[in-house]
This record gives sequence, C-alpha cells and structure tokens, in this order.
Amino acid sequence: METKIEKQYCIVDYTGFEQYKNVAGKWAKYFDEKCPKVAKMIGLDVNDIKKTNIVLRGDNEVNIAGWDTCSKQIKVNPKNIKDGNLGFLTHEATHALRDLPKRDNWKWVSEGMADYVRLKLGWDGECEDPPFSSSMINKNISLNNQTNYRVWRDFFEWIVERYKGDLLKDFTKALKQGCTDDNFLYEKFNKTADELWEEYVSQV
Repeated sequence: METKIEKQYCIVDYTGFEQYKNVAGKWAKYFDEKCPKVAKMIGLDVNDIKKTNIVLRGDNEVNIAGWDTCSKQIKVNPKNIKDGNLGFLTHEATHALRDLPKRDNWKWVSEGMADYVRLKLGWDGECEDPPFSSSMINKNISLNNQTNYRVWRDFFEWIVERYKGDLLKDFTKALKQGCTDDNFLYEKFNKTADELWEEYVSQV
C-alpha cells in the first residue's frame, strides 16, 4: 500500500498512520503552496528548492511538529494537530529551507524568524493569532530562554521595522554563511542581540 504523497516541494510519509491519509494530503497541498512563498521571503531561489520530507510520528518522537536538523525532515504528530491548523507547516518550512546548523544560542532568531514568516504568510491555524501582550515576556530570564514563540516573533518584527533593507533575506544569508546573530546585529545596529532585547523590553 502506498503510504507517501509526493508533490513538487514535499513528500509526506504517513506510514503507520494510514487513517490520516486525507490529512496528509491536505498538508502536502498546503506545503506546496507555501514553500515557494517562504523561499522568496527569505531570499532563496525557488529553482534551488529541494523536496522536504514530512513524516508522521508518534508521541515518543515529537509532541506536535518540528524540523529535525539531523535527519533533515519535518516530524509531525498528527494526533496533536487540531483540524484546520495548517500554518505550522509554514513555520517548519522556514526551518527546512534555511537549514541552519543547530545552535542553542540561535533559538530566538530561528524560532522568531519562522513564526514571523508564518504571521506574514497567514496564520492559518485553528483560531486567529491572539494579539501580542508584553505580559508574555518573562523579564527574569534571558532572550534565548523565553518560553513563548510570540515573544521572539514580535521582537524580530521590532528589529525588522528598524532595519534599512530586507532583514529576512540579509539575516538568512549571513547566518547561512556562518555569521553569528550578534556579529550581524552589531554590524547593522552597533548592538548585540541582548542589548537590542534590553532596549525592546524597556519599550513594550
């Protein structure tokens, strides 16, 4: 029995989760629609896009969904994805297309950028994205240890608004070339990520 759905930009493998065949089909169609838009936003040539493997997995491997930098695939737990929630694939597509090396101190920019792309291309979730509130920020912990992706996303958007140029494209290019987030931001703003964070927190 065929348990894979192949599109132009992705292959969805639902082996062991055959009851989710229709859901897998919706995900494959949605990913194919969003993938070239994500690539354009972050400055990649659509013609260079390689197919992304999306595999369905159980609770012991993934809670909801995530990009695995080692196996180079998006793992999704279909049992924990609510009906109508598709935008998570835009978030994960951003990770997959950038394919940055795993670094703990990049978490804020990695997740912030991915959620920013999702916001700009359409939330497409089970409900509208709730408005950001400064109460989401935990002022007792550092930037990279914040626990809400919306905090990183809104901080990233704040930086975008102050940047002269296309931050998504320039930042992605710099990170892929081995530049650190601090080096990039210091060159552009004369401040590190943490220093920009302190300025941001003081204003929200």
